[in-house]
Amino acid sequence: MAELVSKVYAEALFEVALEGDKLDSIYEEVQSVCQLFVQNPDFLELYRAPNISLDERKTIMDQAFLGKIDTELMNFLKLLLDKNRGFYILQIGDEFERLVEAHKGIIKGVVHVTFSLSDDQLKKLEDKLSASTGKSIMLTQKIDPTILGGLVVHLGDKVIDSSFRKKLDDMKEDLFQLIV
Repeated sequence: MAELVSKVYAEALFEVALEGDKLDSIYEEVQSVCQLFVQNPDFLELYRAPNISLDERKTIMDQAFLGKIDTELMNFLKLLLDKNRGFYILQIGDEFERLVEAHKGIIKGVVHVTFSLSDDQLKKLEDKLSASTGKSIMLTQKIDPTILGGLVVHLGDKVIDSSFRKKLDDMKEDLFQLIV
């Protein structure tokens, strides 16, 4: 349910932003609003609180955001309150970010390594992956000693595994096939 709600509302906001030629500005504002909610859980709970009247929550949103965010985004935040969908704001923000990145041809991924890559090494890997996919790849790295060496890249639902662990597992399987 949450995924469907998030997707429907994120797509609606995406269409409004695209039609109004405000995709970049609304994208940045959605990130800022969601970051504010994450950094201030009490404010998020206030936005979601069913025991506070709808008018009071809208007034609080006006005080917090009026003149600081685009009118379309302000109306969207209030629409979520009207439709009792305020609980999904962070998921909607994540889905909106994914839609914008897909529209711009950006794929975010994670590279698992045994030791931290330098900025230059990470950039070269992003460039190679960008050239092979035709998309703009943005990677974050995660230290994972279980791979023993090499790297494992997760790009959406795709996995590129060139780890020593994978190579050892493959060799073990090959040897097992020879013995049997």
